[in-house]
Amino acid sequence: MKSVRTSNDIQVNFSDESINQLTELLYQSLEDETGWEPFLLHLSKVLGIKVIHMIAQDKSNHAISFSEHANVSVESEFAYLHKYQFVELRLQHLTDKLPGYWVHDYETVGEEVMAKHPIYQEFLAPADVKYSSICKLVDDERAVVYFGVFTSPMQGPISKECLNFLNKLLPHMCRVCRLSIQNFIYSTQALVGHTLVNKLRQPVILTSVHGEVMHVNESAKQMLKVTDLVSIKEGRLQMPPKYQQIYLNECEVMEIAIKTSSFDETSNFKTLQISSSIDHKTLYAFYTMLPPQRVMRAYGLRPLVMLFFYHPESAPKVDASLLSAAFGLTPAECRIAILLAEGFAQKEIAQRLGLKHDTVRKQLQIIYQKTSTNQQSELIRLMLHLPSNFLQKSAKNLNAD
Repeated sequence: MKSVRTSNDIQVNFSDESINQLTELLYQSLEDETGWEPFLLHLSKVLGIKVIHMIAQDKSNHAISFSEHANVSVESEFAYLHKYQFVELRLQHLTDKLPGYWVHDYETVGEEVMAKHPIYQEFLAPADVKYSSICKLVDDERAVVYFGVFTSPMQGPISKECLNFLNKLLPHMCRVCRLSIQNFIYSTQALVGHTLVNKLRQPVILTSVHGEVMHVNESAKQMLKVTDLVSIKEGRLQMPPKYQQIYLNECEVMEIAIKTSSFDETSNFKTLQISSSIDHKTLYAFYTMLPPQRVMRAYGLRPLVMLFFYHPESAPKVDASLLSAAFGLTPAECRIAILLAEGFAQKEIAQRLGLKHDTVRKQLQIIYQKTSTNQQSELIRLMLHLPSNFLQKSAKNLNAD
């Protein structure tokens, strides 16, 4: 049977060959350590569906125990885990439903709520996603596994043709989940949070509240090779004594706030500017505490501190064209922002660009205004958290332009 175009203008391949290929990928996931990713990516292409996502919750530990997807950015995964899971209103409609039952948000939530709710307007809309259809694959005493497909406003809700196609695969998907249920149960050896951190291009280190290093991503490993301002010794994060004490004191304050239920992750993001008195080099650390209950225990069962680092010799460069598109910066303002992110002082930026120091200072004030920041550390932190596709071109390319 040939491929057809659905009523929502999504091309679906209904051929027996597509079903066979997808079924084969499904059962390969039982032995392949890459798991569900090849299946989800292939399914996304076959259906023309913008985003597909699977997520599991371990019932005993009340934890997010699994997350796999097709075409979901790591920034979106972080945003959901740290913020939008708390305003989730779609999964509640599946609570008493059996595996294989579909819930469509345009039916259960409704267009009026979707037009106002933050999970749609703040989380989905910026990714050009509007409609979701979700079902359970497994729901037993150990874990519940959800499978969801997400379509754009232009595509509209999932079509009957696509849904019928998925329903042919659902029995196989449910069976594979049951056979590999151990992959959906919480494990400290395979934490979802660690997997997300590993995907980040920014250097990230996770520590206990006492400075014990719990996880280091690849970018942070590379950073540690080019700076002596931060190191790991005997399993503990080490900074110059002055900054080490500041860090541990802040961790103690955040831990107390957690115990007294006064901790607010959004307002408790701290900045630490670590400087060397010898060579005047600077390393920026931005950190906050991760209470297990606030992130569905995705990083473990005890509070951790997440540190993002900015180091001129290890950080990715900022794409000027996208920076301009995001904040409306002029080319001249982009050059200043990029050089500032590279670790240059205002006077050095003026010399490199052939400008007066006062001109750079005034343009920097405009940059702060356009980016809704108030100081250098805030601006750098903002650029540090830009999606990875903002971090491509080098400052050399910009200057060459």
